[in-house]
Amino acid sequence: MPMFDLLNKIRANEKGDTIVEFAAAVPLMLLLFIGFAELGRAFLQANAIEKGMRAGAVYAARIDNPTEIASKTVIENLVKTGTLDGSGAYLASGWANSSSSLDVAQSYYNLNGDNVPVIRLSASVQFDPILPGLLDVIGMAGFSINLSHEQAYVDH
Repeated sequence: MPMFDLLNKIRANEKGDTIVEFAAAVPLMLLLFIGFAELGRAFLQANAIEKGMRAGAVYAARIDNPTEIASKTVIENLVKTGTLDGSGAYLASGWANSSSSLDVAQSYYNLNGDNVPVIRLSASVQFDPILPGLLDVIGMAGFSINLSHEQAYVDH
């Protein structure tokens, strides 16, 4: 039967199978690539924030009064921009977001009965993704990087 022969030829024909399989795999590969790029960007931003906080904590531990307003402003500039006057660009673009915050506090650590002063910096920085809508799709909208750093205070 000629009609069945034609259907068998069409079904047995494997031309174009590769392109169909590729078309099915491309969205998954693209999603994985973008996901890994966003993950790398998150690590990069977290590293930049941590380095800034370490510099700010070391600076704060060596000035006379790190909790006064003028000192907090200088510490905040150092943490966010890497400069004392705040003239540099943000180390992590998430600092530009109004919901990002930095807290400078002084506390004490009990070391064998002696209270040792400690400077503690706590930051919550909004993650700035390459593709902002992607995090909404996977339920991670408003993802923030939360870090803290402590440094022993050096009395003068």
